[in-house]
Parts: sequence; C-alpha cells; structure tokens
Amino acid sequence: RCQLAMSMVIKPALLITDEPTSAIDKINQLELLDVFKTLKTKYNMAILCITHEEAVVRYLADREIQLDEITKDFVLTDRKSNEVTSIDQHPIVEVNDLEYTHAFGGMVRKKGAMVGKISFKLAKGMCLGIVGESGRGKSTVAQLLVGLITPNAGQIIIDDRQIDFRSHADIIRLRSKVQLVMQDGRGSLHPHFTIRKILQEIVSLRKEKDHMFNPNLSELLKTVDLPSSVLDRVQGQLSGGECLRISIARALMMDPAVLICDESTSALDGETRDGIIQLLLNLKSGKGLAIIFISHDEHVIRGVADVVMVMDDGKVVESGPADEVIQYPTHEVTKKIFALRATLEQRGRL
Repeated sequence: RCQLAMSMVIKPALLITDEPTSAIDKINQLELLDVFKTLKTKYNMAILCITHEEAVVRYLADREIQLDEITKDFVLTDRKSNEVTSIDQHPIVEVNDLEYTHAFGGMVRKKGAMVGKISFKLAKGMCLGIVGESGRGKSTVAQLLVGLITPNAGQIIIDDRQIDFRSHADIIRLRSKVQLVMQDGRGSLHPHFTIRKILQEIVSLRKEKDHMFNPNLSELLKTVDLPSSVLDRVQGQLSGGECLRISIARALMMDPAVLICDESTSALDGETRDGIIQLLLNLKSGKGLAIIFISHDEHVIRGVADVVMVMDDGKVVESGPADEVIQYPTHEVTKKIFALRATLEQRGRL
C-alpha cells in the first residue's frame, strides 16, 4: 500500500503492477484489488497487472493476454500416502508458551510484532501448517524458532534439551537443527556470487566442526531436481523456482531436523509451486524431515500439512488436523481465510 501511494503521487496515466498480491493472504488481497479498481475509476488510469493467479485476472482485468496456458488448480500427491504413522511420536521440537513483543519508537513506545503463548510439538516426518492474515505473527514465530530474535518468555526444546537464548553455543545448536527458507528465494541469494560459491560457504562452515565433510555439490543439486550446470550461474540467471530450490539445497546442507518454509511458494506459478511442494513431500517421507509450512494458500496447506495452526493477532485461535480445520472451521478468522478464495473467484465472474 505504501508503494502504491508513492506511485500515485505523480498521478500516472499507466500503473504497472507486477504480482502485486501474490504474497498476500486472500483477505488483504481482495481489499487491495478493490483499491486498484477504485483508483482506476477515480483517476481514469490504465493498469497493467502481471499475475499468475487466474482469479485476480477475472476480478480486475477488462482485457487479458496469456503468455502461456494458465495452470489450473494443481494436484498434489495424495497427502495420506506421505503421512506419518502417528503424530504422537516423540517430538524433536517442542514449543511451550512462547511469547514475544517488539516495541519501537522514541519517547512514545509503540507495539510492533507480537506472539502470545504459542505451543506445539513437532515429530519426525510431520508437517505443521501455520496460516493467518498478513501481519499476524507467522513470520515472527519462524524467526523465533531459528534464534533471529529472542523470546520474552516460553521454551523451545530441541531433542529434549531446552535452548538457552543467552548461550551462543545453544543458538548455533538451534540453527543446526532448524533451518529457514525465506519467502523470496532470489533475494536470499547473493546477486554476484555463483551458486557454487554460495554453497561452498556452507561447506566451509560445516568443516569447522567436521573436517571430513566434503559433499558432492552436483549430487546435492540432484536432490532438489537441479542440473549441475547451475553451479556456475548467479541468481539473476535462474528462475524464481530454481532460486528457491537452491535455497532449500543450502538449508539441507546443514542436515536439519526441521525445515521452516515461510511463504516459500506464494510468488510462484501453479506448476512451479507444485514441483516445490512435491519436492518437500519427498524430503518429508524419504528423509523423515519435519516441516513447518507458513502459507495462506489453502491448496498448499491441504496438500502438505498434517496439522494446521491458525494465527490472529499473534495468538493461536484454532488448531487441529488439517482436513478438519480446513473443511470444518470454527473460528471466524479460519472461515474467512479458507472461504476468500472461492469468494474472489465468484466476484471475478460478475
């Protein structure tokens, strides 16, 4: 919205929006699309909207140009074939009453990001889906779990050992067990380093503790379905999906027990997103990797999550088995999140 306001200062005749709503939850997406419609009418302005979401095109556009065939709702591998045998396995990660409040400002302090009494357990080969509107604390939870910020209260227990956030050794241990894949795969890679150099940094880091660590980078890339030829390229020469696969490969080099994906597929088209999700499912079932998947996409959550946790204003408002939460939501926020996709498509056909 701030970027939009900056663009409108000069009252342009043409506004180009490149994937303006792809990384936004469906509730805010619908509100923002209504803003675009209002601006178009008020200022008699033309809008060129670039998107991979068919519902957005149907809702906003007067004319449509397809550069390629639009990928319809993709079909993921049946989640039941990849489910863990029991979610009551001994947890590798246990979070108890985790709290965090960020205050900012000078003499007048204001509250920023907040997380209130978050608790969950994560077993080997299990996927926890965290959903909620933008700005409701999902990414803050992810940052807490990898020690980027320090909780005000609560516990994070890894392999039956509580993490002491005052201990540098404990933070290193936490990050060796829990890895984070950011939303922007391209932005998380150095723009001027080759992929080989980026991955070699992890090799050097691991060798500090394990002198025998000497992975075959070409074989590593095979695990994320990439050819060895990408090793000598930079991120600007790769697609968004390829950059995301590199980010996943880099995280796997630390041999984590838990992989956190923070809106990692939100900016990808359906076909590319399908490939990334299938890759994660294979890692989950083949390596027993536990996954925390933060997303507002119903299809992704339905496809990968065993358990869903819905957040609003930094708190968990509903949780339970994925199918139950999605099909039979009880909280108003959950109902809005999982109903908005259909609402947007229906309104787009009017």
